[in-house]
Amino acid sequence: ISGRLEKLMKRGWKPRRSIILCNWDAEEYGL
Repeated sequence: ISGRLEKLMKRGWKPRRSIILCNWDAEEYGL
């Protein structure tokens, strides 16, 4: 998704609203 957005923005496209990309990871507590 981020790669596609980057290509569009390089062509001059701007989103109507802010786009925030995030990623998170989790692990079982106590391992």
